[in-house]
Amino acid sequence: MPALAGLAPPPRTGPVPLPPLLGAGKGVRDAFGLPNTRGSQNFAVHWGNSGSFSNNQVQNLLDSFEHAWSVYVGEMDHATPYGTESVRFNVYISDSGDGAPSSLGAGGYYWFDDEGWPMIVISRDVLFDNQYAAQVSHHEFYHAIQGATERFAYSGISAWFTEATAEWGAYAVDYNNPYNGEFLFAYGLLNEYPLPFFDYPDTGALQEYYQYGAFLFPVFVSELGGWQLIRDTWMDTGAEPDPLEVLRARMADDGLDLDEVWLDHTAHNAVWDYTLGAGFKEQVNDYKDIFGIDPIMATFSGEGTGGTEEVTERAPGHYGYNVIRLRSPDPGDLTITIDGNRGDEGSRVGFGARLIQDFGEDTYTYHDVPFDGRRASFVLEGVGEEDRIWLVVGAWAKEYNSLWAEERFTYSYSMEIVEAEPEPTETVFSTEDGTSEQPSSSCGCRSGSPVAAMLWAPLLLLLRRRRPARW
Repeated sequence: MPALAGLAPPPRTGPVPLPPLLGAGKGVRDAFGLPNTRGSQNFAVHWGNSGSFSNNQVQNLLDSFEHAWSVYVGEMDHATPYGTESVRFNVYISDSGDGAPSSLGAGGYYWFDDEGWPMIVISRDVLFDNQYAAQVSHHEFYHAIQGATERFAYSGISAWFTEATAEWGAYAVDYNNPYNGEFLFAYGLLNEYPLPFFDYPDTGALQEYYQYGAFLFPVFVSELGGWQLIRDTWMDTGAEPDPLEVLRARMADDGLDLDEVWLDHTAHNAVWDYTLGAGFKEQVNDYKDIFGIDPIMATFSGEGTGGTEEVTERAPGHYGYNVIRLRSPDPGDLTITIDGNRGDEGSRVGFGARLIQDFGEDTYTYHDVPFDGRRASFVLEGVGEEDRIWLVVGAWAKEYNSLWAEERFTYSYSMEIVEAEPEPTETVFSTEDGTSEQPSSSCGCRSGSPVAAMLWAPLLLLLRRRRPARW
């Protein structure tokens, strides 16, 4: 939970002398006057005399914060929070007595103390699981890094980016922490929601976890173009309020188109084609049963849709998308058509789509479905009954406006299989001696030229793209 935009912290006061127990180095200050302090190079943890956590658990917390510092500041070259050039950053263990701050029902949060200095509060309950404590500390310290930039507001169209990139930061610090992406299920289930959707987590409703699960988009961007794209978005010095537009401009410098990258991201989400995709898929499927929401909007088989399908109820919002599945298709050629409409509030809209062939064993072929305006038509030849086909359709408003949170973009689509023509039978002529022979115009070769096979094999390998490596 980051600092709330629009609330100015009180004036800051200077540090007090460093107590001997913390050793030499940066200074220390404690706005709450707590009786216990343990320090590291860049942090000081303070707590009261209540609670049964151990010194080892406090040390694990310190180590986790130092690890985050080494990545965010040492490797990513982020600016440091206010005062940390000379004073240790304060971390308080909540509800530990003697005037320690409350957890406010959260695992942790970033805010300012009464003297105007940035601080992080960690729930004492978090300390009993070292990996969870590490993930929370990595997430919250990225909020402190964000606070140092003072770039985007924790409201409106940028609030989601604050939480999504804090989760992204934790993922970057400790890729293998099992608590990374623990709220991905909301992002996976509510895929028609706008990417910038945000709902403050105060009731436990499904959509309140969406912005945390949206960390997967900055992860995808980083795997494709490098973590610098996300870092540079936070370090931008302009006035554009939408972080997606700042990211768009930064990506363009590297020859990347944000809309196309986002569509590729949605295609990977359809089949969970990520390094940790098996776990992502399992989590989303588990919560699908709990909430009764299927991330797959519609499933067809055999010849396909059998006509045109209208999408209204789950029509996507601004950078939202739908997933449509075709399983056990009839063999033949698959024709896709999509007809999009303007936004239901009249906004100009961009539509895009991807078609994915799933061959099993984490092997996929991704096809761009080209649009002419709001209409698309695409033919995939040679579909087999063992193929699993996924269609992803996304939409976005073509200009920033105040309708982005509510507007939806309806469309219609069809998926039709045309059965392949049967292969012509070979004509055999009888000779006078009772033997048979091929007509002279037929080559009689079923397997094709060995040279042709050698030319096609590398191309097929290029078409089948495996999961991206971790950035």
